Amino acid sequence: MKVERVMTAIPDACRPDESLTAAASIMWHRDCGAVPVVDEQHRVVGIITDRDICIGVASLNARARGIRVREVMSTDPVTCCEGDSVEYALSLMAERQIHRLPVTDGDRVLVGMVSLGDLLRHTDKKLKKSERVSRKEVFAALRAIAAPRKAPDANPASRAGTPADPSKG
Repeated sequence: MKVERVMTAIPDACRPDESLTAAASIMWHRDCGAVPVVDEQHRVVGIITDRDICIGVASLNARARGIRVREVMSTDPVTCCEGDSVEYALSLMAERQIHRLPVTDGDRVLVGMVSLGDLLRHTDKKLKKSERVSRKEVFAALRAIAAPRKAPDANPASRAGTPADPSKG
């Protein structure tokens, strides 16, 4: 099965120059824990999580409205394409120990998000076999994601990608 069958299409996104308050507002209204960060052409340039916001506010000792997304977001995020298989998406999640992937087209333009939860919901035996995702593969990915990892870098932005450079953007 292809990622486009299980992803959330056209998710909300934020820009690097927006405040953490704006990113948190999207998370609150969409009931999600991660928001893709896009440029003017809607190409994915990063991702910000609720954890990034919390650690960013605490470590920078500043109010969320005074901190820009680019200061704490993960840059160069792991993505998949809408035509990729769900097995490939699961392998990326397992390898990088992440719960969510921005989904892009061939030009890296954001078209959706796929989460471990999306994939888990498609393991239901009530679904047609052609619409089902392997429970075994989802739980294997979950085990890999939940495995202990080394202590994170002191810079919260470097958690899943390249450390954000505030002088850029």
